[in-house]
Amino acid sequence: MRDIKRSVAKYGRHVARPHADRARQFMPFAALKGYHELAHSQEATRIPRPELPEERLAELSEALQSLNPGDDVRVSFYEGGQRITLRGPLSKVDEVAHSVSIGVKRIPLASILDIEPTSS
Repeated sequence: MRDIKRSVAKYGRHVARPHADRARQFMPFAALKGYHELAHSQEATRIPRPELPEERLAELSEALQSLNPGDDVRVSFYEGGQRITLRGPLSKVDEVAHSVSIGVKRIPLASILDIEPTSS
């Protein structure tokens, strides 16, 4: 503590001064040339959620009622600005939570765009 008091007495209080290169050591670097451009080119484009007509919603409801747990199905659904298609065994249709489970993936019924049984 005495050393600090002597230093303050001799040089005055320390004041941080702005410096153009002060944080340069923390700037990201390009380890792989062209990686940044490649990563951005792979980003998915967002699409608006399609609105389904009442007739299509009725067809989806009928299709869901005709399926049984264990049936192999292909489901297209809207998630995160994309249309995603997933194929697998139907685990559960949860009417209380308004969702369908394909394997371990839970899909809200309102997000489903298409569902159909597939032949194994």
